[in-house]
Amino acid sequence: MFFAAPALLLILCRAHASGPEELASLRKSWFDSVDRAAKPIDEIYHRELQKLFSQLTRDGKLEEAVAVKSEAESVTTDPYLAVESKPAPEGELPPQLSTLRQSWLASRSRVIEPKNKTYLRDLERLQDN
Repeated sequence: MFFAAPALLLILCRAHASGPEELASLRKSWFDSVDRAAKPIDEIYHRELQKLFSQLTRDGKLEEAVAVKSEAESVTTDPYLAVESKPAPEGELPPQLSTLRQSWLASRSRVIEPKNKTYLRDLERLQDN
């Protein structure tokens, strides 16, 4: 979900000249499509985190369970912020959480990237008008 920031800013500024309503509509459409695409991935990740939490709790690995619970709460509260933040410094995440998180981020990226490309293409068209 990362863009080349300077290029995106330039496109947004030029597209803004086409009309703020068109730009706002395009942005909302993009955000909604990203949200719809990511939601099932986020729900699966949350379920897997709940399973991992239960397993770690049963195994008496309470520190690791707390890290998993914290990650689950952050994904539920704001998945976009959870993507951008790191729950702990590299190497300090429980291995199972690290593996799950990497898989979640990769899956999310796979479904969102086409939406981002379409959005950039639409912004460029808007800018050209």
